[in-house]
Amino acid sequence: MKWQKIREWIVKYAIHGCALRIRVSFVWMVSILSLSLASAQGFTLEQEKLLEGIFSPDGNLLAVKTVAGFIVFDTSSLRPIQTLSIQGPIPKSLHSKVDKLAFSPDNCYLAWSEGRPENVGVLELSTFTQVAYFRLNAFDITDLLFVPGGELLAVQEMDYVSVGTPNPGTVHFWKVGTWEKHGVWGSPSSIGSLAFTHDGKRFVASTTCGPVGEWVYEQFVVDVEKLKPIASRQIQEDIIAYSPDGRFEVVPVNGGNRGLLIRDPKNHNPIANLSDPVAGYILFHSISTDGKWLATYNLQNQVILWDTQTWEIEHRLKLPDGQTIAKGFVKESYWYADVAPTEELRIWDLIKGELLASSSNWAVSVQPKKLKWVTWGMLKSDTLLTSYPNPATSGAWIPFALNETAEVEIRIYDAAGNLVRMLQLGTKSPGVYRGKEQSAYWDGKNSSGESVGSGVYSYEMRTGKNTFVRKAVLLK
Repeated sequence: MKWQKIREWIVKYAIHGCALRIRVSFVWMVSILSLSLASAQGFTLEQEKLLEGIFSPDGNLLAVKTVAGFIVFDTSSLRPIQTLSIQGPIPKSLHSKVDKLAFSPDNCYLAWSEGRPENVGVLELSTFTQVAYFRLNAFDITDLLFVPGGELLAVQEMDYVSVGTPNPGTVHFWKVGTWEKHGVWGSPSSIGSLAFTHDGKRFVASTTCGPVGEWVYEQFVVDVEKLKPIASRQIQEDIIAYSPDGRFEVVPVNGGNRGLLIRDPKNHNPIANLSDPVAGYILFHSISTDGKWLATYNLQNQVILWDTQTWEIEHRLKLPDGQTIAKGFVKESYWYADVAPTEELRIWDLIKGELLASSSNWAVSVQPKKLKWVTWGMLKSDTLLTSYPNPATSGAWIPFALNETAEVEIRIYDAAGNLVRMLQLGTKSPGVYRGKEQSAYWDGKNSSGESVGSGVYSYEMRTGKNTFVRKAVLLK
């Protein structure tokens, strides 16, 4: 369980003479003194040791931790776009000054946490500008994520009290965009797993308290808006994930050693028990954004994709030989990034069995310019991007990008192909329209102003000479 890993960290730092810290009040501030942003012009892969990273939700970016910071790559060419270096010495006990990375669901922001001292920063990705920096002075940040829907950034941290004693845990929330403090939920006990429901309205926190050998386990259901518990029960388990469509919850059995239990989130009744007949030991990894697949991996360097309707194994994917950098669901497939034995950085689509990009194909160094679409290194034509949130519960933002001035029109169709709504956006200049103020917005209503029902909808962008279509899920 996650609390076991937390305990291991506590013991590790106690052995190394880690002193007791006294919490001081954290201060919200925006600063560029703690980091150094630089374009990746002239970068070579041999200059940096790549550790681990994550893909952006739309698959256009790959952020990878290094010893002193992180690098953002364009996934179409695997050219580095931006580097960030955290100033100050790197603690000997850590492999990297940057601890965790998280992309916002709308692909507009990249958040990171620093190790020792524990602080959090946020980059706005269309310009690679730091827009927020939070000094927590925490002992350890154990989780960093954007709440489903993308309206809040959540940071889970733990304080150190003593060896063998569950230590107090806290979850901080900031409003995305304004970066004002939304609030804090704290527990006098150690917080293990933290899982948000698909609509982002609640989260479940599993806690541990009491002396060694006499620990008491309790699970809280917390309202995100009010940050008040609405239910609790004394039970030894971790809910580690909810499906994006709210159909099921995932609970590890004996830390995954005996598989995963899939349950109905409303009544907690079992739906399926997952175990790997080949390797036995499996660990949960992620769920696809459409809720179609659940991914696990085993000790034989394999990724297993489970069909969430039948709970049968849909794909068993063998990972290439190399150093794993990132893996996960991107663009309705399963992507994997690694550093090959030949030192090249690669991205694979494991379901299709295709090599999508390789750093060995670099022809020239990156030449960043101030135009957003050139800086991103992704636009050679107009592009319709993934709507967010997806699934949506009321309305959805539809981001897009243009490489030249055009009249933009968005059309919404139901599953039967009937036109539901038409959004006339007018004349738009070249650029990337990602944020909520720039994207097209569909309020979940038809042309008569009536709310439409749950289902799969297609949204189509027309720019005069080009037409693009994507799908979105509406749940009410």
